Amino acid sequence: MSNHILRGRIVRKRRDLLDVLAEGRRYACSPCTDNLAVGDLVDVQADGGGTARILERRPRQNRFSRRAAGKRPVEQVLAANLDRLVAVIAAAQPKPRWRMLDRYLIQAESAGIPALVCITKADLGVPAEVETYRRIGYPIAITSAETGEGLGPLRDQLTGATSALVGPSGVGKTTLIGRLTGTEGRATGAVSSSSGKGRHTTCDAEMVELPDGGGIIDTPGARQFALWEIDRTDVAGCFPEIRRHRDTCRFGEDCLHAHEPDCAVKAAVRSGEIAPARYLSYLRLIGEDTPDLEPAPCFTCMQCGFTIPVSAPGTAHRNHCPACLWSRHVDARAGDRAAACGSPMEPIAVSVRPDGEWSLVHRCRDCGAIKANRIAGDDNPSLLMSLAARPLARPPFPLDRLVAGPRTS
Repeated sequence: MSNHILRGRIVRKRRDLLDVLAEGRRYACSPCTDNLAVGDLVDVQADGGGTARILERRPRQNRFSRRAAGKRPVEQVLAANLDRLVAVIAAAQPKPRWRMLDRYLIQAESAGIPALVCITKADLGVPAEVETYRRIGYPIAITSAETGEGLGPLRDQLTGATSALVGPSGVGKTTLIGRLTGTEGRATGAVSSSSGKGRHTTCDAEMVELPDGGGIIDTPGARQFALWEIDRTDVAGCFPEIRRHRDTCRFGEDCLHAHEPDCAVKAAVRSGEIAPARYLSYLRLIGEDTPDLEPAPCFTCMQCGFTIPVSAPGTAHRNHCPACLWSRHVDARAGDRAAACGSPMEPIAVSVRPDGEWSLVHRCRDCGAIKANRIAGDDNPSLLMSLAARPLARPPFPLDRLVAGPRTS
């Protein structure tokens, strides 16, 4: 065996084998320790053939981890030595999981890794929730592998850097990397027609080189993502919009921003500076129930930004915005749609009750729940008419799975 020590980088991780790129050559190596990851810098000793032995892992600049599945708290490092984390979420198919996106961003904030939010399958329509993350300050990339939209600007942002793509199964990470790097044809998977969730295709983590320098790490899709080594008292610091307000809280950094009085963060939620869905995501992560927020002089719709005075008709009982008719705004108190699951509810139809009262029908963009809300006197009449006059663009039942029943004479 050669005594020559090579310095290289792990570029692929398989179940029990690692590929290391050293001095322009790729070596197959057995891991010298657990929890090595793609992106790790290592010293290897080549055997003169195509294999080598990893001697040591060099200190990491950073690492992106999650808690591994199982009862025991075990760290799973997904990628190391990153310049950027790209959190990928599909516009549809599978439906966006915004709380999972929040967890990716929180873990990146904790690790000190700059994050970018990438929306794939934009040809299916761009969700309105994207604007929440844009307002927070996260760079947003709107892309479509089908049409090529946004691929050039995203490639320019990633060139010359080491980035990792993370996201749920089926959102199109591998397809996106193929279009960005010119390596189309790698295995991809479809979305399950029964569950609506992505299927695992990428089982190995692998770094793919960009044409003009830099590399993108493709990570396996995940059904769940549990945070690693973030204490509940540190979660607020990983939300940039909460971090901006916590220093003015009455209890300073000791404030959990849940049930404490005179909380600047809760005031920012009431005023619309912090999106209720993000605030509720924060509360869930720290294990707190939704607090009762003090009444505010007005409500701000987080979908369209319209300000609704407390004296507006119907404000006492309705849970939707009179301007855009979406049910996502108001004061985040128990009973509001925002407090129910933290996601926007899209107006999809109008209905009339047996007693003659007209209602708006809403469907949750996250959990799919369908609810009816009474129409108020100042609701947008043009939008109400358009909903009443057109058929459902997205029925609340799977058309492709309908089976015709037996005919009756």
